[in-house]
Amino acid sequence: MLASIGENARLGSLSAFPLLTAVTGYVEVTDNPKLATITGFGALESVGGDFEIAHNAMLAQFDAIDSLRSVGGDLMIQDNLDLEILSNDSLTSLTGLENLAHVGGSVNVERNPRLTSLAKLENLLDIGGGLVLHENPMLQTLSMGKLMRSVGLQSLNALAALASVGGRFDINDNRVLSTGDLSMLATVGDSFSIQSNALTTIDLTSLQTVGGALTISSNALTSLDLPNLERVADSTQIATNAHLTSLDAPKLTSAGIHLQLVYNTELSICAVTTLVSALQTAGWTGTVDTDGNKPCSGTCNAAVCQ
Repeated sequence: MLASIGENARLGSLSAFPLLTAVTGYVEVTDNPKLATITGFGALESVGGDFEIAHNAMLAQFDAIDSLRSVGGDLMIQDNLDLEILSNDSLTSLTGLENLAHVGGSVNVERNPRLTSLAKLENLLDIGGGLVLHENPMLQTLSMGKLMRSVGLQSLNALAALASVGGRFDINDNRVLSTGDLSMLATVGDSFSIQSNALTTIDLTSLQTVGGALTISSNALTSLDLPNLERVADSTQIATNAHLTSLDAPKLTSAGIHLQLVYNTELSICAVTTLVSALQTAGWTGTVDTDGNKPCSGTCNAAVCQ
């Protein structure tokens, strides 16, 4: 069984399924330009496949999905789930998802121009796929404090309990996201990307391995401490962080096939060469690019220019 509600030019509200408790297939509510509220899934507890809410320009809330506890596929919240919530131009919060605990696929929250908070995902315990937060320009807070496993905003601090991401983990293009506490995150199974955010601080003190590429670029970070990072499988890029002045990864023994430490204009070349030398001493044989970092007018004493 599936539920598909899409391309209804005059649909203004959705309140037709008060007794529906489970959908074995997928649920999609897409491309309904006048849909403002979703109140018709108050009894829905589980979706076996994907759950997608996308391209509903007037949708501001869906607070009557508060019985939903599990999604077997993807959750997509875009342009407005795989939970997918995508491209919903008027959506400001995720009220109605307070009881959601399990997503078997990925969680994608993308291109929701008025979404300011993910606080209502605070009871989410595990994600089977990836976790993607992308192009939510007003996102100020992210409360997912019970999330313990994901295989896959002004603050990421409510992700402080997150220990592993089995798939990709992207935090990109969230222009007001300024702080992040990922202090328990130890492993990311695929690529890990932190790009084009307003981040001034991020705690990655437990991070040990990245199964794909590691990219940290175009943020407002002043320091980047990776005290337990040991291995990046694919490649490592730390680039165009204009305020970055310190970089430390003392346990890193492999940066993948290519290491790119470039155009961090306040980061001393001494810190860069110290990291590269330590990697090579540990036996790493990948290629390196170190253009555009801050020159040392004196002599490098380890990571410090004197």
